[in-house]
Amino acid sequence: MDSPRGPERKKFGQRLQARLERLVGRRLFWGLFVAVLFALPITRSLARTLPPAPAVLGEVEPFELSDQYGHVTGTEQLKNHLWVVTHLGTATSAAQTAQIEVVRNVIHRARNLGDAFRMVTVAEDAGRDDEGARRALVEKYCSSAKLWTYLGGTGPALNRANRELVATLGVIPDDALMLVDARGQIRGVYLTDKPSIDRLMQDMSFIANLP
Repeated sequence: MDSPRGPERKKFGQRLQARLERLVGRRLFWGLFVAVLFALPITRSLARTLPPAPAVLGEVEPFELSDQYGHVTGTEQLKNHLWVVTHLGTATSAAQTAQIEVVRNVIHRARNLGDAFRMVTVAEDAGRDDEGARRALVEKYCSSAKLWTYLGGTGPALNRANRELVATLGVIPDDALMLVDARGQIRGVYLTDKPSIDRLMQDMSFIANLP
């Protein structure tokens, strides 16, 4: 035997469906729906706390060396680029291999920055600088020599450049990475472990989007 409430429930459902159909058919409903849909991600973005901008630690003093192709390269040529500085010798060693992998990793992860980014490596062994060895390393491990500049030069010039690059920072680890912005300002020094490299990439993206 049917429950006496059955017809009432059926009528209620029919009335509810009719009201929903009328509501969905109105332009106002769809206008509100679209507004809410777009407002949600905007609200989440506004609510997100952005990390602080990397502090300015100092400025790179002007220097000038030769890249792996003999082209003069220094602070003047690197203006308007975001660059990461590394130091590397040309002698084959486990430490060199590990540092090259760090360089390759940073270059790969910074590819979204396009022409705004440069990896700049400065030769360590001033007394044994070999332009051909530097060129061979870049061409072996990097698909774009434009992204990786490997600098060297005469002993006095190379030693002076290395001094200028760390003059405001004091003693830093030999394999540390240094982030320099488009104005030649040092914005961070990073170790080569994964958390440090992740922080470097985050800081690079932040600085690249500054006005």
